[in-house]
Amino acid sequence: MYIKCDCMHVDSSLFCADGPDLPQIDVTPSSGTEGGFSALEKGNISLMCQASSNPASQYYWFYNNSHIYSRPQLTIIKILRMQTGNYTCQAKNSYLNTTSTKTTTLTVYLPVSKPYVLLSDSSPVEGMSLWMRCVVEKGTGPVNYSWEQESQSGLLTTPASWNNSLVNVTSVTRNHSGWYRCLARNAVNQQRSEHTWLDVLCKWVDSYPFYSMC
Repeated sequence: MYIKCDCMHVDSSLFCADGPDLPQIDVTPSSGTEGGFSALEKGNISLMCQASSNPASQYYWFYNNSHIYSRPQLTIIKILRMQTGNYTCQAKNSYLNTTSTKTTTLTVYLPVSKPYVLLSDSSPVEGMSLWMRCVVEKGTGPVNYSWEQESQSGLLTTPASWNNSLVNVTSVTRNHSGWYRCLARNAVNQQRSEHTWLDVLCKWVDSYPFYSMC
């Protein structure tokens, strides 16, 4: 990269003006995403810009190409999702009239709320169909889901194929009885639901003499 440089003698010393180098942007609190950073809605976020330059750089911040601030550190209090976008730092060497810029993308997320589980039937009979839904009322997508089942014997499993908010079971068995909860996560947080009990009932043969197939 070519850097403009200008030197002169000042008070028997050699003064060389150069820069600015490519700025570095540091975000606090830091949570990196692909191509940028993320922040929690209504949280505080600070963007610090630094670029080596002689004399020292002057700094200008732009949001989606509009100038918004003229200091090295840009702090946003209680940031909102509407403030998602591209933040550009421009460093300027006023002596050489040279500039250098760096842009980062800041995505503001609403954390997922605590989910809860809905069952189409909490006491289905063996062989019946059933659906379970993990409900999240708030949260910026995409939201990913997983499920946990704790059997009556206390065995905890995480069904690998249950990775959606809606799970359909075409034919329940007694093995499906147990405690269920779901986990919902997005880019900034995750939440687990409370446990929900599913009790699969025995199927009785509808002929005399009546008997259970369990």
